[in-house]
Parts: sequence; structure tokens; C-alpha cells
Amino acid sequence: MRLCIFIILIVNGCQIDLYSGRIDAFKNRNLTHTSFETNRFSHSTDHNTLSFRGANLSSGRTRHHHSQSDNLRYIVKRSEQSVSKGEILPDIVTVGRVLRVEAGQSAKLTCTVNNLGKYVVMWKQNGRVISAGNLLVRKDNRYQLKIADNNFNLDISDLTLDDASEYKCEVDIMGRPISIVHSLEVLIAPQIQAKENKVRLKKGENYTLRCSAHGHPNPRISWTKKVGSISPMSGLSLDLLDVDRHANGEYICTASNGVGIPASASMLVEIQYPPEIHMDQQWSIFDKKITVKIDCIVHGNPSTQVTWFKSSG
Repeated sequence: MRLCIFIILIVNGCQIDLYSGRIDAFKNRNLTHTSFETNRFSHSTDHNTLSFRGANLSSGRTRHHHSQSDNLRYIVKRSEQSVSKGEILPDIVTVGRVLRVEAGQSAKLTCTVNNLGKYVVMWKQNGRVISAGNLLVRKDNRYQLKIADNNFNLDISDLTLDDASEYKCEVDIMGRPISIVHSLEVLIAPQIQAKENKVRLKKGENYTLRCSAHGHPNPRISWTKKVGSISPMSGLSLDLLDVDRHANGEYICTASNGVGIPASASMLVEIQYPPEIHMDQQWSIFDKKITVKIDCIVHGNPSTQVTWFKSSG
């Protein structure tokens, strides 16, 4: 009987030492939270709990936590992304400007950044990323990123009207971006077209000549007459009121907007009217003889036939 009790005490002592060793290891590695108890001390191999002063371990229920070393690595990683004390931050020294470039030509957007360090330069168009660092994201052969020293320039070739937009050069400093904006205007040389090439009117009628033009910026339209003159007029239309034979002729509408060369279109106006006669007499005396020259000036459309008559008497 005494021998059995002795053996049981030895076994319990070994198990307690074993658990104590495990507990010391857990304490040293900070893998569990300890709860302090002062009055209980027991041991079980099934669902009971081994408790002793200074610790409480539950079989099969240990909660896992990050160790101090894991937390330290996390803190270091976050601190690398923050702005350190005394750090010189990036500065964009280029000033945003407005560029006006004719369609088909190339535009150069400049961006010079001092003290870039670990940060990244991005080009954006209306919030859409074009490039990040030295990577050109936009899949367009007309775009070219040129990086030299602290210059991050974006070239766009063969411009179209769709390229007209605002372009932003941006550096994000821990969620606080700095940027400049270039505004690109694509200029289009004027083009013009007449509503019709030929107009036939009758005397006394009214009519409006019209031309349509487009370009960027919007072109200004002026009107002229090839033969004769008209009052200076501008706009998409020209009114002809109570027309007569003097309104006959070729009218020209011209569009200009300062880009390229002005564009022109012409319209032929034909007025039909009854004959109009004007008589002109010239007297001359030669060798005591009087000579009279009579001119009969006739206007009419369609063409008129002139006949001379001499009254009797």
C-alpha cells in the first residue's frame, strides 16, 4: 500500500514538472495569455484543468496570438511607409499650363520632380492612369514616357480632338497627393461647305444664302462677292432681299479661326428679270456734217433680242 502511494506521488510530480516546463516555454515565447490564480492546484488527463499559482492552461483550448517578434515586424513594415522625421519630401517644380496644338501634331507634357526618393510619379487623364513610375499603363502607341534625371515627360503624337483634356502629374505622399495639371487644347483647321452651289431667283424675290463650317476653335464666317461689292457681313447666312439684276454673281463664304489657312466655298446666284433698256446718244460734227451715234444698252435674263425701228416723219 505504501509502495503504491509512493509511485503515484512520483508520477504526479513528473507530470507537474512536465507541465511547468511547458508553461515556462509558453511564458518565454509569449504565445498565450496567462491568468493568475492563487488558491487552486489540480491536474487532470481528460477534461479537467491543470491550474497552479501564476498560470491557467486548458487542454485543447489554447488561443493563438502574434508574438512580440511578429508585432515588431509589423510595426517596422508600417513605419517604412510613413514619413520619417526630417525626411525631405518630393516637390513638383513644373507649373501647369495650357497647350494649344494643331491636330495631327505632337504635344509634350512636362513634369519635373525634385527629391522623389521612394515615391512614384503618375500621369492621369480625367482620373484614368496613363503611367506609374517608368511603366506606361495606357496601351496606345501614340503615348511615350520619357524619363531623365528628375524629369517625367509624357509625349502624345498624332493628336486628335479626343485628346483634348486635362492631364495630371501626381505624386502620392502617404495619401496626400501633390500634383500639377496641364490643359491640352487640340486645334482643328476650319472646313466649310455651301448649302448649294447655284441659286436661280426672279427679280423681287428674297433668299438666304447659307454655309456650314466647323473647326476648333469655332471659325468665324465672312461673306464677299467676287464681282462687285456687298456690305461687310459675317455669320452662317447672308440675306438677299428684293433682288434685282445687281444681285447676279458669285458669292463666297470664308471660314477662319487662326489655325492653318482659311477655307472658302462659293455659290452662284442667277437673277431672272425682264429686259431693261437704256438709250445713249452721242453727237459729233465733222466737215460741216452732224453725226449722231445712238447706243441701246439692254439688260435681261434670259438673253434678249434687240430690234431697231425708225418712226415715220
